[in-house]
Amino acid sequence: MPWSADMRAWHRLLNREPTMRKKPATLLVTIFLLLVAIAHLGRLVLRVEVTADGIIVPMWLSVIAVIVPPLLALGVWREGRE
Repeated sequence: MPWSADMRAWHRLLNREPTMRKKPATLLVTIFLLLVAIAHLGRLVLRVEVTADGIIVPMWLSVIAVIVPPLLALGVWREGRE
């Protein structure tokens, strides 16, 4: 019995190679960027003061770090899927 178009589509979907397995560095970078964003979000929520070389790092830098790394992670992840 010939397969219907729906059955062929499901077969292709289920039997294709996961693309992230082919590109482990892409997956690691995506995870790292998300962890950076989570760490900065934690800093904002817990109001942790950070000092680098005697200079207090302003909280607004963490606001930027909560927004930018996830956007970069999304871009890297999308590129890795192609």
